[in-house]
Amino acid sequence: MRKGVKEAKAIERVLHKYMQLEEMPFTYGDGIKLTQREVHVIDAIGENPDVNITQLAEMQGVTKAAMSQMIYRLFDKGYVEKVAAPESDRELRMILTPSGRAAYEAHREYHAKRSGGFMDILNSMDASEFAALQHVLASFETMVDDALEETAR
Repeated sequence: MRKGVKEAKAIERVLHKYMQLEEMPFTYGDGIKLTQREVHVIDAIGENPDVNITQLAEMQGVTKAAMSQMIYRLFDKGYVEKVAAPESDRELRMILTPSGRAAYEAHREYHAKRSGGFMDILNSMDASEFAALQHVLASFETMVDDALEETAR
């Protein structure tokens, strides 16, 4: 087998499993039930107060239309509020409601418990290993971006 084929297949397998997780609802904290996609948008808003839809879409690697749909879903569930930006009445910013803040905090706690081992691995990498990982991830993202661009034509 050519060098890297086994690893590329492993990456693909992990991505398929992760995509399944993205759609599954998880329960956070006191009965907060959200999909991974929903909670990651809540997390992005919690980390970036007063963020707008365009910025959120860029952070999450999705289209503005997809992010707009997600924001409406989170708004309807009572996790997000849309407020006018101070510098422009035409631009809307996203903020978390008290329920959104509770989901954000519960998600943080979840990650502190669940991903400690993975973070330990990342933190144990020396500079050259970490640089190689960053290079692989950037190259992979470019490849996926190119494929998405090509299919959009």
